[in-house]
Amino acid sequence: MAPVAAHLGKGLSPSKLGSRRDSIVMLDWPEPVRSPSGIAGEILYVDSFGNLITNIGRDIVDAIGNSGKLVVDCGGRQIRGVVSTYGGAMEGEIVALFDSQGRLEVAKVGGSAARELHIGVGEQVSVSAD
Repeated sequence: MAPVAAHLGKGLSPSKLGSRRDSIVMLDWPEPVRSPSGIAGEILYVDSFGNLITNIGRDIVDAIGNSGKLVVDCGGRQIRGVVSTYGGAMEGEIVALFDSQGRLEVAKVGGSAARELHIGVGEQVSVSAD
């Protein structure tokens, strides 16, 4: 929404943004599924750095155990543990961490996880206790 607000602030006519809508359009938002073996979710989007943002929230992950002992399976790669920051891993390492919105993210320190793992939106991600 910020880019739209900036354009409007610069005087762009709202009609240039698209056709008028009479109602709000609700989008499907896939929810993660919890089972005895862990959590099954999916990648919602890939950000401009190639980080893979999932629909799995910190609250549901915290409910299954210590984040240091979890296994995140994404794109055929098993990631052991969830780090608190990118600085908690080595350059080039694929890590799992929580973004500022509290969503589980799979990232490559100093690179693109999407490119390295050859995956994108809709791919499955699972979290289980080690």
